[in-house]
Amino acid sequence: MRLNWTAAVASTFALQQVYEQTTLAMQRLGLNKILSNHAHRRPISAEMQQWLAEVWVPKAIHDANYGYCAIVESEEALTRLAVRAVGTVVGKQISFRYFNTVAEAEEWLTAQ
Repeated sequence: MRLNWTAAVASTFALQQVYEQTTLAMQRLGLNKILSNHAHRRPISAEMQQWLAEVWVPKAIHDANYGYCAIVESEEALTRLAVRAVGTVVGKQISFRYFNTVAEAEEWLTAQ
C-alpha cells in the first residue's frame, strides 16, 4: 500500500479517516506493507501521533496483519521529528525504516 502525502492541511478527523480506509484497503487486497511518502507532508499534531501509535497501528496489525512500514522522509524538520516520535513507539510492533527516496523504500519493502 502506498500513501503519497501532500502539503494540504487536514483535520485530525480527516487524517484518521484516511488511515481507517487504508486498513480496510489492506484487508481487501491482502497487503501488510505500507510505503508512506512524507516528502511534502505537513507536521502532524501530538494528538495524531498518539492516536497513530496507540490506536491505529495496533488495530492495523490485528485487522490487516500490518507488519512493515517504509517512510520516505519529509523535507520539513518538524514533520521528520513527529514521524520519528511515532516510529519510536511502533518500531517495537512492526518493522519500520526511514529512507531518503521512494526507490530505496520500495527496494527494502520488496525484500521483506
